[in-house]
Amino acid sequence: MTLHDHLRPVLCFAGLSVFGAAGFYASFVYLVSWLQTADLIPASRALEINSFSMAMLLPTVIVAGLLSDRFGRKPLLLLSTLLGLVGALPLFWLLNHPSIALAQVGQLGFVLIIGIYLGTLPAVVVEAAPPHYDAQSCRWLQYLLRGDWRFDATCGDLAGYAYW
Repeated sequence: MTLHDHLRPVLCFAGLSVFGAAGFYASFVYLVSWLQTADLIPASRALEINSFSMAMLLPTVIVAGLLSDRFGRKPLLLLSTLLGLVGALPLFWLLNHPSIALAQVGQLGFVLIIGIYLGTLPAVVVEAAPPHYDAQSCRWLQYLLRGDWRFDATCGDLAGYAYW
């Protein structure tokens, strides 16, 4: 597989990954320093909020994957993007409050939005891939898009990531 032969699907998959990648960065990388500078929350407390939210992301992603099997991929992708569009500003207002409890609630709101999207995305990418794509193609798409092990899991090859 070459990028020249499959540029359109790769660009489509990259476009699908933007919301999840940008949302993940904003929710889990940027917000730690933002909580410290905007709310003057100590670094240890900001990292506790972030660590708990990351721990809650895993079950959210798993449940979202199961729900996408039950209710479909498109409704969950639309739900998460609409929640992100409508809920981002109120969640940032919660995060801007000096209360640590409200900051945690705001972070968990982002966990819900990003978790639904990231739980649905791997199945969408694999199902949207042309039928002649094999596991190696999925690994290349994974490498180009996100570097995320879940694409290997949906392609049936968990060990492939360890050897890159």
